[in-house]
Amino acid sequence: MIEALAAGIAIIATDWRAAAEVLPPNSAGLVEVRNPFQMAAALIDAITCDGAVELRKRFLEKFSEEIYWKGIREAFKRVANLDNH
Repeated sequence: MIEALAAGIAIIATDWRAAAEVLPPNSAGLVEVRNPFQMAAALIDAITCDGAVELRKRFLEKFSEEIYWKGIREAFKRVANLDNH
């Protein structure tokens, strides 16, 4: 899913595990588990709407290399502060 975000490719996924955290809020591509009508609607939306800009923006905000390393640095700082107590 993250690779599709990076490329701005439409994503259709069931609302299971971390899918909601990956997709943009209120994404039409996030459907209920075992709901074929929502899945069909999401497929039609993916074909007829261009959400590439929004998907790419989500990737850059949440999953870019810079964001990844920032999270790693923050995690190390938290661990280092725990040792000081």
